[in-house]
Amino acid sequence: FLYFFLFISGILMFPAHSVPFITKETELSMGRSANKEVLQQFGIYQSKALEIYVNKIGQNLISKLINKEFSNYYFRIVDSSEINAFALPGGYIYVTRGLLASLNSEGELASVIGHEIAHVTMHHGAKMMIRSIGAQIMSIGGAIASPKNASQWLAVSSAMFQQINMGYGREAELEADAQGMMISMDAGYKPHEMINFLKNLRKQEIMSGQS
Repeated sequence: FLYFFLFISGILMFPAHSVPFITKETELSMGRSANKEVLQQFGIYQSKALEIYVNKIGQNLISKLINKEFSNYYFRIVDSSEINAFALPGGYIYVTRGLLASLNSEGELASVIGHEIAHVTMHHGAKMMIRSIGAQIMSIGGAIASPKNASQWLAVSSAMFQQINMGYGREAELEADAQGMMISMDAGYKPHEMINFLKNLRKQEIMSGQS
């Protein structure tokens, strides 16, 4: 009964724009916890100049948003040769050195970062967590609502980061494509930059034998 009471209380305390069962403070705590895993697994690519460059582009995109959702965003380059970018709940965004090597313009990079920003502002990570733990929500009850328990809740789904690393699913990725293109356009980049990047990515997939 106590869990059920806390569970219902947690629902009632969330504003309309948030994700059911999760406050923004909890999303921030989840992001901080998962960020440690990312840094441990990949490590930061050691190039101060590139780090400043990527962060400058990211912060410029954020400055154009009407609704930032979170007050701070963190842009990092991880030391991986894979062509990838991903975002964690709460504003933690990563691009790999492999992705940077595959880009042909700043506009392409801005479109990729815009796509990841969209994942954050649309709370795709938090929504995925809800789907991932499914029926376990009731057993945890209102503990989800507390940022203090975010790291414990994160452990409920040990595959969370792996799922995020592989993408949020077709619907969410298409949403992030559309929103990400708008974000980059608002910052002055051309919409075809994202199209060019995706075409180039597809060519590289074909050349490497990926389906």
